[in-house]
Amino acid sequence: MRVKEIIAFLAEVLVAAKALVRELLRWKYSSVFGGGVWFLGAGAMIGHEYIVALVAFIIGSSWLIGWWLTERKGSVYDKWLGVIVIAAITAGLCIYSYRLYRTQLLDDYEGALIPANEPAPPNICGGISGEGEVVILGTAAAYSHT
Repeated sequence: MRVKEIIAFLAEVLVAAKALVRELLRWKYSSVFGGGVWFLGAGAMIGHEYIVALVAFIIGSSWLIGWWLTERKGSVYDKWLGVIVIAAITAGLCIYSYRLYRTQLLDDYEGALIPANEPAPPNICGGISGEGEVVILGTAAAYSHT
């Protein structure tokens, strides 16, 4: 008899929790949530956490697109124009964030090596012959003596 009471109580709690979550996550609040996640991404970008920023921009835009498409708007043209605007803003934010990330990687003395098209500065190690090869790895540089 006690087990049935516990199961009934848990069922009531589940129904109440479902109603609460449904109330909190209504689509009318989603524009605020999606925009807030975008601002979270901007804050992450300011704090040099670029991967977190990219994830926040993508989650925020997905939430905003879902909100925009479920709202009762006038025409189909207006709906898809809004989606295109949200996607364009998100793409711009993601591209800018990725460029800042790559710039930070290239400015660091240690980390991932990204191939570039720029030649090495002349005589980086001082005594390199014209035929010598330079290997730069992080903060260390080595060259051949032959």
